[in-house]
Formats: sequence, structure tokens, C-alpha cells
Amino acid sequence: MKHTVTLFALSLVLVGCNRHLSDSEISHKAVGVWTTPHTTVTTDIRSDGSYFTSGASNGTAGSWHVEDGYFVVLISNVSDHVTGAVFAPSRFKVVSIDNHQMTFISKGTTGQFTLTKP
Repeated sequence: MKHTVTLFALSLVLVGCNRHLSDSEISHKAVGVWTTPHTTVTTDIRSDGSYFTSGASNGTAGSWHVEDGYFVVLISNVSDHVTGAVFAPSRFKVVSIDNHQMTFISKGTTGQFTLTKP
């Protein structure tokens, strides 16, 4: 019986650690100014669903939302110079997010990238 209680308590802790955040929780935690490590690029993710990235050759701006655990970004100020078409939304699976770090996997790839908050 003593071991059963210990195993039950441990399983509750492990389940809590692996809990997936809801889209609204991810959205709430995503708001703020994030930096790309080892670069001068910053991204200001705003609560109104807009964002602005600066520090690259040209800044980009657009809209964002979270859907089914994916961070969905639509760039609105950059177009394809050949066709003039606006880029399609990009989807990034949120692997983890807290108050200081957000880690993604770009849809269709296995490589992760992380943004940080100071």
C-alpha cells in the first residue's frame, strides 16, 4: 500500500509536467518582446494579434494567432517580388513556452528554434 500511494503521487506529478497548454494559455504567454539568441532580431508580439520584427535587414509586420497548439503567423508587409503575392500563413508547433522562453518546430521540419524574453 505504501508503494501504491507513492506511485500514484509520482504519476500525478508527471502528468502535470506533461500537460499541454491551451491555445489561450499559449496566446497569453506569447505576448511581449522576444529576442532571437545570438542575433539582434527582436519580435514584439502584441495582444491585439499583431507583431513586428526588427533587427533584420528589413522589419516585418503582420498578424498572429494560436490554433491547435500552432503559432500561426501571416506576414502582411512583405510580398513575393516575382509574383506580387502575399506569403501564405506560416505554422509553428509550440513545443514549450513559459515567461522567458518559447520553443517552436516549423511545420514540416524537425529542427527546433527558441526565442527568449529578457
